[in-house]
Amino acid sequence: MEKAKTNNEIKWLLVDQMADLTAAVCMGRDFLTAYSQSKLTMIQTMTRLRICNHSLILSLYKVWEIRDKYNQHLYSLDSAHVGPLFSYAKEIDKRNINKFRSRYAAHIWDLKDKPISLVEAQILLDTITGENNSKVQEFYDWIWLDGEPCVVTALHQLINYLRTLPGGDFARF
Repeated sequence: MEKAKTNNEIKWLLVDQMADLTAAVCMGRDFLTAYSQSKLTMIQTMTRLRICNHSLILSLYKVWEIRDKYNQHLYSLDSAHVGPLFSYAKEIDKRNINKFRSRYAAHIWDLKDKPISLVEAQILLDTITGENNSKVQEFYDWIWLDGEPCVVTALHQLINYLRTLPGGDFARF
């Protein structure tokens, strides 16, 4: 019964992250389109993208955290289905998403108990999302591009696999 409960927990955690990632990417793309059509100013676009990008970083961190917290259980499952999650978790780590979340997106103080540096935060954010709109679009495509290998597709496939396992058809916990 414990495995069934864990399958259900992971499934619903992934469903939430998949929904949050998809919504934030859609909104970010909409803002980029509105900017390119001169419907939004640069400042309006930047502030809206900041919210989308912070949301994406927090959700990506949660994907990494799911992999981390349920590591032992995930390793007991079919590697063909969980392998992409492990790959994306490594990429999340490589992209410094965990660092940005821990130092800037989730706190107001740095490690030396001083207010966070918005300049340093922007520099790190630019390394994650890219420093211009085409790079941001590439970041969004890495997260979600319908019909292509991406984070959301990997989560969707893992969710579908978990639904076939004991507990996978349980209601939300």
